[in-house]
Amino acid sequence: MTPTRLLQRLSAAALLALAPLSITPASAQEKAPAVPAIADDDVVAQLDRAELVEWKRAMGVRASAMRDLEKAKSMAQAPRVEFKGFQSETPEMRKAKADKVAQDANAKLAESDKSLNALRVKAAERLKGSSVTAACALAPLPDAIRATPAPLLAAAAAAGYDRLALAGVFLPARATLAADPGLSLALREAFETAEGKLPVEGAPSFAGKTLRLGSAKCGVVVGEVHPMPAQGGALWAARLIDGKSFRVVASTLTFIANDKAAPAYGAKAPARYEVTLQDKRNFFGRLGATEAWSFGVSGTNAGAAMMRSVLLARGTPEVNDYAFLAATLRGDAADPVSKALWVVEPAAGGNGFAVTSRPAGRATGGVEVGELLLAPAVEPPAAH
Repeated sequence: MTPTRLLQRLSAAALLALAPLSITPASAQEKAPAVPAIADDDVVAQLDRAELVEWKRAMGVRASAMRDLEKAKSMAQAPRVEFKGFQSETPEMRKAKADKVAQDANAKLAESDKSLNALRVKAAERLKGSSVTAACALAPLPDAIRATPAPLLAAAAAAGYDRLALAGVFLPARATLAADPGLSLALREAFETAEGKLPVEGAPSFAGKTLRLGSAKCGVVVGEVHPMPAQGGALWAARLIDGKSFRVVASTLTFIANDKAAPAYGAKAPARYEVTLQDKRNFFGRLGATEAWSFGVSGTNAGAAMMRSVLLARGTPEVNDYAFLAATLRGDAADPVSKALWVVEPAAGGNGFAVTSRPAGRATGGVEVGELLLAPAVEPPAAH
C-alpha cells in the first residue's frame, strides 16, 4: 500500500496525533555530530569579519526556521472551523500543509546548523591555539633561589651583558615595596657562586626616567615572592631586565608548595606546575601592527609576575618592566616606554587572574583578554 493510500485510510484524530512527529527539528531526529562545547560569545570573539557575517546569517536562518516549526505545529493542531458557504480544510489537508512547512524548516535548520557548527569548530581550535603556557618548576625556596642564576646568566651572555645589577628580592604583599635584605643577600650569593658568573652590582637608582648603571651593557635582576594560599604555597619569580630599554629578557618561575598543596589539587601532590593564559578573545590573533609595541605590566601581584613569563614564552609582543622598577627603585612614575599595558587582577570568585589590555595612559576600560591560571601540569600517560 502506498503512503498516500495509507494516509487516506487513517482517521483525522490519528493524523493529528502524528503531527508532532513530523515537525520535530531535524537536529533532534538524527544524532548530530559532536561539536565543541563553547559559548556563543566566545565563538564570536574568535571569528574574523567574513566569518562573523556568515555566523549572523546562519543564526538568522536558524531563528526563522524555528519560527516556521512553531507555525507548522500550530497549523497541525488547529481545530476544524466550519464556514457556511465555504469548503473547510480537512485534517488531511492541514496535515499536508503543516508537513511542507516543517520539511522546509528542517532543511533550513540543517543548513544553518552545519554552518554554525563549522564556525564553532574553527573558534574552538583558535581558542586552544591562542592559549599560551609557561613552565613553572616545583621546589623549596632555597633551591629555587639557587637555581635562578643559570637561566638568567645564559640569557645575559646571549644579550652581551658584562655585568648585572641586583635590584633586590621583593615581597609585594607587604605594605611597602622595599627589598627583603635576607632574600636579596641569598640571591646575590647564588649569582656570585654560579658557573659563568658576572660581576654583580648593588641596586641601581633612577635619574629621571633612566637607570644609573655601571655599564651600558648591564642587566638588572629582580626577584619576587608571592603567597598563594588558595594553591597551597607561594610563587618565586625572578627575571632579567635590560637596564637601558627596560625590556624583560628572561624569567623563571617556581612554585613553593607547603603541606596544603596536595589537598588543593587532590590526594597526590603535583610533580610540576605551569602557568596558562587563556586568550578567550583571540587578542593575540588581532594585534596586527601593535605586535611591535612594548607592553608594560600593571600590578605587583603574583599574576603580574606570571604574565611576564607567559609573554616571554610566546615571544611577542615585547614586555617591559619600567613600572615595577620605577615603583621599587623610586623612579618617575610616568612610563615613557609602554604603549599599552597588561592589567592583571585577581579574578572574581576563582583562583586565577583576569587579564585586560589597556592603552597606556588610560585608567579604566580596555579589552578583556582572558584568564591567567597556575595549575599542576598535565602529565602524559605512562608508556606500557
